Amino acid sequence: MNTSSTGEILTTSVLGGLVMGVLSFNGMGSAVAIGSMIAVSVISATYALARN
Repeated sequence: MNTSSTGEILTTSVLGGLVMGVLSFNGMGSAVAIGSMIAVSVISATYALARN
């Protein structure tokens, strides 16, 4: 099991979600930000499951 790799993926996805959230509140389209967060979450989750 690659616990460190999974942890890094989760940390990256969380940071990416926070960045997109901040950008959405600073004038970007909320739909675009939410879509990006969902996409990042799905991709990171799929990658983490594939690594296991």
